[in-house]
Order: sequence, then structure tokens, then C-alpha cells
Amino acid sequence: MLTRVEIDGFKSFEGLGLDLHPFTVIAGPNASGKSNFFDALRLLSRLAAVDVPDAVRGMRGDPSEMFRCRPDGQPVDAIRFAVEVLLDGEIEDAFGQRKSLTYTRLRYELEIERRSDASGGPERLFVRHEQAATIRRSDDRWIRQPGLSRDFAKLRAKYATGGQRSPFLQTLNDQFQVNQDGVQGRPRPFPVPKGQATATVLSKITTATEFPHLFALRQELESMTFLQLESAAAREPSDALAPDDLLADGSNLAKVLARIEADTRSPERPSGDLALIRAALASLIPGVGDLHVERDSAYGRYRLFVTMRDGSRFSSRVLSDGTLRALALLTFLNDPRRKSVLLFEEPENGIHENRLKRLVGLLREACTSVREAEEGRLFQVILNTHSPIVLRETHDDEIVVVDVVSRVDPVHGPTRRTRMRTGVSTDQLPLDDREHALSREEVERILQRGDQDAA
Repeated sequence: MLTRVEIDGFKSFEGLGLDLHPFTVIAGPNASGKSNFFDALRLLSRLAAVDVPDAVRGMRGDPSEMFRCRPDGQPVDAIRFAVEVLLDGEIEDAFGQRKSLTYTRLRYELEIERRSDASGGPERLFVRHEQAATIRRSDDRWIRQPGLSRDFAKLRAKYATGGQRSPFLQTLNDQFQVNQDGVQGRPRPFPVPKGQATATVLSKITTATEFPHLFALRQELESMTFLQLESAAAREPSDALAPDDLLADGSNLAKVLARIEADTRSPERPSGDLALIRAALASLIPGVGDLHVERDSAYGRYRLFVTMRDGSRFSSRVLSDGTLRALALLTFLNDPRRKSVLLFEEPENGIHENRLKRLVGLLREACTSVREAEEGRLFQVILNTHSPIVLRETHDDEIVVVDVVSRVDPVHGPTRRTRMRTGVSTDQLPLDDREHALSREEVERILQRGDQDAA
């Protein structure tokens, strides 16, 4: 679970620091930077898994456009990320090794620089700084946030006791170094010299054997799931050889449902967790009676069908856009393979107002509550929206308001940045501190007026 994100130098962000809740709604007009925020998290997730060139490939825009422009029009030389995370207390790698973590509060920092080589050739991207370390309880603002249960913190947050241990990963003058777990933290220099690294050290930690905390951190960042559901993608039958995980646009929906049913069925529950998904869909769309997947052996694909209570039967090809989007989301939420962080783009698309209200409630209910000591895997939802309906169904402390502001540099002229603010209240507030206090009325005005400069 991400508890804090810091971004500097990426697209429209300059010196951003944002604290996150288990359920967080990023609200703002189009072109305000909501998608840029998701792009930043997607890039960070990819950098934890693959080399830098592969990570930036497929991102929106040219790699050079990821770097924020200064007022003089020149891009900055580095992008800086930092995240603070709350980890589950136990991890398991791909080889079935299970490890318990001594610490669950970690901070990870990463800098990516653009640089030409000595011959003046084309610019390339390199890792300039990387660090992962425990967060000391005395330095942890998250532990002191309002609404955080003492029992939850006692159960979930594990801190170092006594002296401060070495970082698990650090950048020295001429090299990167990883330090083994344990109080002593025996150092091991990483073989790639600083200044030549085209991949993060974190992306090379592939098992929990020697460095369980670094592996857990990589797993947390890599497993962030991005959904921007498209009804056309969810509508299509799934090829039998297609992946059995839901893709970002909702593709492979029928195959995923077939896998969930097969993996969770029992004599007592012949449909397995498919019954849970069916019940959740019926709560959103009255009249739904059954949900099932058939394998078409002749064509080698899976097909999805919904049966209504009056007996009428519909394939995915004729279901409404809203029904398909809702079903894809409910499938993800009820998937035993569900990852720990969901980034959900614009849930309002194609969803009726009344169903959208219930959908927001289901998303919140799926998240881990910090108000009580809750067992099970941590789960977080971060969604972005420009819908006033979603906003009205969101609690004050869950809202992050996004807009674009201008700043005038006395030498180089005006520059624009994305501003992200919390502190929303239903009360009328004095707005002498507009960076940290917002009324619901002002948030509504920001959404209504679109992308305009604010003072």
C-alpha cells in the first residue's frame, strides 16, 4: 500500500508531495494532470520490473517529453520519485519461498537522468540515485494521521528498534550497494558502476532468498494494476491461449472468469467465486440472474453469457457498455490473484448515475480499513475522475483536488505545474491558505470550470 508519493521533474510535476489513503480519489478537470499522475506511478512500477529503455517504451509521448520543461523551454536533467509504503508482513516469491518481514514501513527513492555520452551522441537515460531504507517510527507522519487505529498500526506497522540499520539499498560515490537483511546488514556492491546503470537495482532482485525486504518492495511496486476499461475489449470472446489475467482495457474477461471458477470451485460451491461476482453484479444491475462462461472447443475460445431472471440470455457481444465495465471491475475485485494497488481511470465512463454511486461504495468496501485491526492482504484503490457524482460519494479525507497553476519566474517568465491538494471540507473555510484548505463548493467549481489557471 502506498502511503506517500513524491514526484519532481516528471511532465507537469514540480516538487509534489502527496499523502494517500487506502481509498483515494484524484478529482480534477481534463488536462489538469490526473493522467500524468497515473503515468508517473506506471513508470515507477515498470522501472521496478524492467530496464529503463523497456520501462519508458509504451509510455504516452516521446521519452524526452517525460522531463518537465523549465521556464526557458529546456527540459530538466532528471526525474525524481519517492514513495513510502506499508508492506504485508509476509511475502512469497515465484519459487514458493515464504519470508516474514522484520520491517513493513519502507521509503524508496529513485532518480532517472538524461545524458549524452562523451562522444556527444544521442541522449540516453540512466539511474543516477536509488535508495531503499526503513522508516523510523519517530519520523513517520503516517502513524500519526487522524483516523488511524492504534490496533491497526500495532498489527501492521513494524519498525526498527534500537539503532538505525543501514539502508537495504543505497547509492555511494561510485557504485550502488545492497545490504543484506539483519542488524549488521552485510554490504554487497552491485556490479554496475554508478553513472552507467540502465536498470534499477530493484529490478534485479528476483527472489526472497537474500534480500526479502527489497524483494517485497519490488513486488509491491511492480504489482500496481492500471485499469482503463473499454467495453469493446471486454465484449470480445477470449482466445483459449490468451493470458488469464485481466488486461488494462478489460480484455480476456471471459478467460479470467473461467479461471476463477476453475480455481475456486468445490463440491459445495460448484461455481466457486463466480457466485460472488454474480451476486455483486446483481446488486448493481437488478434483474441479473446468472453468469457463466462456456468454452467453444471448435473455435478455441471462451464466451461469456448473462442470464436475466426472466430467463432471457445474452452474450457479451450484446451486453451494454456499463454492464461490461461493471463486470470487468467486479471480476478484478473478486479475483484471488488481485494485486495490492489498483489505479482506476475514470469509473464514470458508461455507468448510470445510480450504479456509479453503488460502484464507488463497492470500491471503498474492498479497500483495507485503517480504522480497525484488519487481517488479510492489504488492498488500495486510487482512482481519478472528473465526475461530480463520484465526488459526492467520496469522503472529505479521501479527495485529492487537481488543477493547473502558473508561476512567474522573474528571469525566464511563466511556467505551469500540476497542483494536488487535500484538506477538503464540507464546511465553509477561509481561503487564505488555498494550498491546504478547500471547501466542497470550491471543488465543484474547479470541476465545472475546466482547466483554468488559478491564483
